[in-house]
Amino acid sequence: MMAIFIHKFTDYVDWSINSDFYNSKQFTITFFGKTSLENKLKIYLKSEKIQNKTIKINQVFEIDNIQNPEILFISNIPQEQLIKVLEYTKNKPILTISESEGFGKKGVLINFFTFQNTLRFEINKNGVEKANIKTNSYLYRVAKIIE
Repeated sequence: MMAIFIHKFTDYVDWSINSDFYNSKQFTITFFGKTSLENKLKIYLKSEKIQNKTIKINQVFEIDNIQNPEILFISNIPQEQLIKVLEYTKNKPILTISESEGFGKKGVLINFFTFQNTLRFEINKNGVEKANIKTNSYLYRVAKIIE
């Protein structure tokens, strides 16, 4: 389900306000840390395009290797490392996503959680407003909002 959500988020987020978005022929999704979601997303998006771009999915373990993806999925990592990753993404057009409890309140833009056996997500509204991306208001209507 997370793979489907991540793909659907791309319909409601606009990176085009950043001029670098137009210079790239690829839409990059980077996974930071160890997660099995990377392989599931590769299978799910095998023949898809996002915003008319081919999709590149990779996994990194060092902040210096993140570069500038459109989406950065942050796996469950220690808080010290999370702070460094969020400092790296600050004011960049990178949609950060995670599935770790409390990461939304710490600055990750979209965080998955389970409520009554249903996958849900929360949005860090202040973080999204500061990011160099635009989001459709529909996302706020279906998410739990973190102020």
